[in-house]
Amino acid sequence: MWYHQEVMKRHNGSFLKELFISILLILVLSLICLLFISNHYYRESMRENHKEKIENDSRLISEMIGNQIMTLQLHANTLGTDANIKNYLTRYISDSDNVLYYTEFGAYAIDRLNEIQLIFDSFLESSAFIAAGEVFSNFQFYTQHDRTAATAFIRTLYEEDTDRFMMILPEMTNPIFQPESSVIPIVFRYAAFDSSSPAFLVCFVSSAKLALFISDAYLSYFDGIAIRDQKGRMILSDGVSEEKAGRSSRYSIFQTKDELSGWSINVIRDNMPFLRSIRELYLIETILLCLILALAGGIITMLYRRFTEPLKALMEKMLDNSRNRQYQHFRYDGENEIGTLAHCYNEVIDEVGDLVMTLNEKIEELEEEKKQREWEEEQKRRAEIKALQAQINPHFLYNALNSIVWITTENGDEKATEFTLRLARYYHTSLSRGEEFITLRDEMGHGKDYLWLQSHRYSIEDYDFSLDPAIKEVLVPKLIIQPLIENAIYHGLKPSERKWRIIVRAAKAGDRIIISVYDNGVGIPPKRLQKLNSNLHDGIIDNKSGYGIYNVNSRIRLSYGQSYGLRIYSAEGYYTLSVLELPASGETDEHTDH
Repeated sequence: MWYHQEVMKRHNGSFLKELFISILLILVLSLICLLFISNHYYRESMRENHKEKIENDSRLISEMIGNQIMTLQLHANTLGTDANIKNYLTRYISDSDNVLYYTEFGAYAIDRLNEIQLIFDSFLESSAFIAAGEVFSNFQFYTQHDRTAATAFIRTLYEEDTDRFMMILPEMTNPIFQPESSVIPIVFRYAAFDSSSPAFLVCFVSSAKLALFISDAYLSYFDGIAIRDQKGRMILSDGVSEEKAGRSSRYSIFQTKDELSGWSINVIRDNMPFLRSIRELYLIETILLCLILALAGGIITMLYRRFTEPLKALMEKMLDNSRNRQYQHFRYDGENEIGTLAHCYNEVIDEVGDLVMTLNEKIEELEEEKKQREWEEEQKRRAEIKALQAQINPHFLYNALNSIVWITTENGDEKATEFTLRLARYYHTSLSRGEEFITLRDEMGHGKDYLWLQSHRYSIEDYDFSLDPAIKEVLVPKLIIQPLIENAIYHGLKPSERKWRIIVRAAKAGDRIIISVYDNGVGIPPKRLQKLNSNLHDGIIDNKSGYGIYNVNSRIRLSYGQSYGLRIYSAEGYYTLSVLELPASGETDEHTDH
């Protein structure tokens, strides 16, 4: 009896030792398997991310070129709606021998060309107006060369059988100015001037300027860059050469093509650091695989000798419970360690069932809390928009009433009546029956009424409003144009001694509405302009720079999202251009993060 008990004790001790070793080996094997799987997926993820990043970065170059040309096209379209240039150009084309008409159009055209050069100097070499076969440009800036080449170029423009507003011609030497420079002519055709003879605005994009701009902006992402024109001629080569990269497998070449300019842009990336990392991961993966095979063989041998079958039955029960999402107990009649393990598993199953029930209840509570937070955020958004609208400075009422008193004294009741009616209509639009949004036509009318009222105070005579009929019924936040006009008067025109000029435009560009307010005032210093645009982009309000523009920018971004809003362009001493971007659909973003 004593011997039998001693044998059983030794047997149970040996069984416990083997079980402990088996569990330890299983844990080690599981850890190695996890490392192996993680290493494998990390390697594949690195490969995909590497390829995707390079492809995305290379596309940015093509998109940058397209954006620059699209901005130039928008400015040229604005010139096409300029009433003064229409009048001067129509008179000159109708009687090109008239010296007065020639002088009028030439003077006005040079002013507009100077504005274009100031705005787009980063990639433009020169520009010119061509009308009735004559070239108009500032020849103090650009020296005109061989008249024969210019005549041939002008003849090709008039012989071009197309009604397109914008044409991009192949790269060439400048046919009008500086013959040694390589340029890409961008031609804008103006045909709606009551004449069968069109006029052209030709902007010569400097190949060297644009190529260097691309190189400075993006070469840090790559090891080399090569840009070729439509004929395959090299425009720029920097870093690793295209020829060297083509002969070596360690380099990858990614090609993009800009549809507007026809340029072929090849970016070069050295893959050696990436390939070195991949090889190291392969080595680690091989070592882990060998460890897995060795440990798996030892574990299988040990489990097979002693307790494979009971544990297999337990494993099957676990898997069955996992697949079917059940919580059934495992039955085992023995009193040894496997019986203890089965008992512990059954207790865990009971606890898991309780935890799942508790977790489901918690999930339902979190869903209710989420719905409540979303409702509260929506209410907060509406409150913020109403609060921002209510903060528009009311001091204009005081100034307007003073103007009424002055007009009544100076001009009699009729002028006062008209002024009062305009003022009433102005505030009727401001109130708009409590609505947050009004049509773009009403908003433009509101800005026009404001400018008419101010013109009696400041003697503003030269102002113009233009609205694309296709978007006049689109709903926009109210009081977004008047603060920009007010800002132009008080910060741009009042300090200026020249004749005041204000132009307000609203047009559709793709899936966006572009609203611009231009004044020919004193402009904004570069550092202050950079700080102003930075504050607008980051949503920072600086009351020293004019609260109205920050109010407008905040309401637009709250209504439509962070990708829309206000940006200001200016050349100190020449002009200021405030540009609003809104979605053409007029739909607000209900999921904006406030």
